[in-house]
Amino acid sequence: MRKGKLIEEKYGARAGYRYYEDEDLGIFWSNDPAMSIRRMVDSLGLVEAEDQLERVRGEYRRAKVLDY
Repeated sequence: MRKGKLIEEKYGARAGYRYYEDEDLGIFWSNDPAMSIRRMVDSLGLVEAEDQLERVRGEYRRAKVLDY
């Protein structure tokens, strides 16, 4: 994400964000009513934190580390 600059470089004012360097994550939003932030993120090949967390939980379940 290069500290949020990747979205800024591609979408300019059509997207907004607040990046938290100490946590290496950010909050992003779309200012473009014709395009959701999900589509912007997907177009850059990025993964939302919730999706990544669910993928990791699935791996843990398959490894029988978690049972929920």
